[in-house]
Amino acid sequence: MTARTETPSTSAPRRRRMPAEERREALLDAALDVFAARGYHGSSIDDIAQAAGVSKALIYEHFESKKELHASLLEAQSEELFVRLASAAATGEPGEVRLRAGVDAFLSFVEERREGWRVLFRDAADPDLARVLDELQAQATAAVAGLIAAEPTAPGDARDQRVAWRS
Repeated sequence: MTARTETPSTSAPRRRRMPAEERREALLDAALDVFAARGYHGSSIDDIAQAAGVSKALIYEHFESKKELHASLLEAQSEELFVRLASAAATGEPGEVRLRAGVDAFLSFVEERREGWRVLFRDAADPDLARVLDELQAQATAAVAGLIAAEPTAPGDARDQRVAWRS
């Protein structure tokens, strides 16, 4: 019986294939950096592929177009902002405290996620993007209005006085 010897492989080690959702998030992260730096019209799928270290074809496996990639990015960034606003509203504190917490959450998002903020509002003049941004702004306004409306009127409050004046 002859001993079998193993020969070392000369090929490079196989890389683990990234799960689709993880890859999609990595592509969105690269797109965030590129769109924040160059704007929508100043960016290309080539730029994003290079930033992500992947081929254009891989990006097109996850997104049909630059427009869809950008829309997905807007959705992800606005969702993060709305989650922060919603958690501020859900504290069970009085309305004024929730409103302050909502403003703090908004300002924290702007400070901590500068690229996300830039992407959300940089290309607002573009008609297609303006429609998406108008919808996001309406959602944000509704969230803030909910924080304000949740405050019960205290006796002697200006709102209470307006009602008394009209009576």
